[in-house]
Amino acid sequence: MSLSAASRRLDAGAGPLAGRTITRERSFTFRLDGQVIAALPGDTVLSAVLAHGIDSIGTYKGHPLALHERLSPSALPRRHREEVASALPLARMPAVEGADLVTLARPDSATAGLGQLRQRFSAARSLNFRLDAPGDFVEPWRDGEVRETLRADVIIVGGGVTGLTAALQLARNGVSVALFERRSVVGGDAGFYGAVEDEEPPDQLVARMANEAAALPGLSIHLCAEVVAVTDGAVRVHLCRPDTHGPRGVMAEAQARLVVLATGTLERLPVFSGNRLPGVSGAVTAYQRAAQFGLWSGSPTILATQSNAGYRLALMAGNAGVEIARIVDSRVNAQSRFIDFCKASGFTLAGGQMPRYAVPRSGGRGLSVGFAMQGEEAVQASGPFDCEGLVIAGSTQPDITLWCRAGGGAVWNARAGRLEGRGERAGLMMAGSAAGLRNTSACLAAGAAVAAAYLGHKLPLIDDTQIETVFETADDTNPLAPPSGEQAIPAFLDVGDTLLTRPVTRRPRLVDRLLRRRPPQWDPLVQGSALGLCDLVAAVHLGVIPRGGAGSLAAERCLAPASIATGPSPLPPPPQLTGLPPYLAGRFGPAPMLWTVLSDDSRFFEVGCLAFADAAETDPGKALGVIVAPAPGRRSGGLLLLGKPDAAPGERFSIRDENGAVPVRLIERFRTDSLRTGTLTAAESRPADKAQKTAPKP
Repeated sequence: MSLSAASRRLDAGAGPLAGRTITRERSFTFRLDGQVIAALPGDTVLSAVLAHGIDSIGTYKGHPLALHERLSPSALPRRHREEVASALPLARMPAVEGADLVTLARPDSATAGLGQLRQRFSAARSLNFRLDAPGDFVEPWRDGEVRETLRADVIIVGGGVTGLTAALQLARNGVSVALFERRSVVGGDAGFYGAVEDEEPPDQLVARMANEAAALPGLSIHLCAEVVAVTDGAVRVHLCRPDTHGPRGVMAEAQARLVVLATGTLERLPVFSGNRLPGVSGAVTAYQRAAQFGLWSGSPTILATQSNAGYRLALMAGNAGVEIARIVDSRVNAQSRFIDFCKASGFTLAGGQMPRYAVPRSGGRGLSVGFAMQGEEAVQASGPFDCEGLVIAGSTQPDITLWCRAGGGAVWNARAGRLEGRGERAGLMMAGSAAGLRNTSACLAAGAAVAAAYLGHKLPLIDDTQIETVFETADDTNPLAPPSGEQAIPAFLDVGDTLLTRPVTRRPRLVDRLLRRRPPQWDPLVQGSALGLCDLVAAVHLGVIPRGGAGSLAAERCLAPASIATGPSPLPPPPQLTGLPPYLAGRFGPAPMLWTVLSDDSRFFEVGCLAFADAAETDPGKALGVIVAPAPGRRSGGLLLLGKPDAAPGERFSIRDENGAVPVRLIERFRTDSLRTGTLTAAESRPADKAQKTAPKP
């Protein structure tokens, strides 16, 4: 068994990493930006692109940036290229034979002309985007108009073992259930961690539950579906719908008596220079790509881990024919049955070290990786070592994004080094690993507890006991490498689209201490930039955000409530334009304009929220504008009266709501007299406006 030299697929005999969703008997082709891509039935567009050898989305500040399930462009059929709201991210778009797809990008973010020819006629590894401006990643579908309405007794977000268990038990009792899963398969990450003691093997468990779910009336499972906003009894979800010319996205509103967030965990990114180069992948990501699609990033592979699960992945990969060059553990003298198995398999092991940098290998594909001693600031322990792929296992963070967007609380757990959800919301609950549970048995019991609570039955006991540390060394904290000489290559805090990098810190100088100067704040905090959940957690560990303020900052910057609404309809009514209130006459200059605005978290703004140029500004007298109505078309965001005549689409401001400063961008401009006529009339576009509008790549 080995890697296919042609396509980066593991052989069909690769066991649990052979790709359970694909069919190898036949292949087909489709086009993406004019390039012919081969695929297998069961592929997503992203998995087919990766198998084709394209593993980079483009560049960030001149350095290649890896494609990732949380950073993949949106695309749609070429003949529908103007309908950008129906685009789908490549990671959630099933590959369809004969489809002719185009990716979406701002005109200045994609390489034109020569780059397109290079991609079409050479073995280019990149989709040729340029992502130099954090936050400018184009996802127009998030603000799409709601076109479908769904109803069920219970909505479950997440198709892992917790969500599946709850769905099955509810459906068996006659409860209608709608389950939304972002991936193309159910099962979550249970297969990565494996079974403990007498637990049923996860692959067998998930297959059994999926078969039962398919036969149960009243249970509908929506795959490739991403929930973007949630409130008590309602969610806003982007669905994948089949179409003659290729899959298309549709924004839907789903209502229920209870919403269950079984969203699992996020794998954090170990922080070191080069941690998002092509060829570098998280351990959970590497497992999911192999388990679903039979993909592996390259052989030989170096695996860096801070947990025992990383050794389990190394064993599976080795049995699948991948050459494991070495396993590097940030812990010293770690003990685990998986470590013993790796030793018996002849793998080279090293302890007390973590990746310090990764750089592209000169002369072609591959990486050179250097390591540092755990705890040392400047000592390189070993390397550089050459490899085709670097797999890095990071610690986990409960995915409480939707919980916090719905108004749930969050607190910092200093012992576990992570943010955790707190509080209660009527009609909304967290369950499973999203609520902090770890082993499979506990997550199964949590799913059963959800069903029991809804049905009024006795709640089962949830036992989340871990193996004693005398037998299994506990997981380490997420590796944070000391700065290296390769700092020209960014060290990112997370794998998402915020593209935030490790802050440059310096020790206070004597003059600073004498004058009692405060150290400069981290730029994203000063600028009011949106933060991802794992960005925030990494910033806490790096010391640039205080632990005590992590929960409130999460509510303000990255996890702020994007509540849909309360009451019978979970979406706000269409805007009622009744004229400019007298007290606003002249408030924002002689000729203010109306703009639709959109936040990065798809939040709905209430009328009266003020807009500022500076996120730190709170003085109402320095406001540049105010929200005067909801956004048209029942979309998220709001209608902003702005007193800045030279404003242009895409320009960023901060809007203050009850949770603090929220970064927004301008979308579309309307004539101010729309407030008097009651009908929104688009203002005449200026040349500068037209140049910045979202457009497909040619």
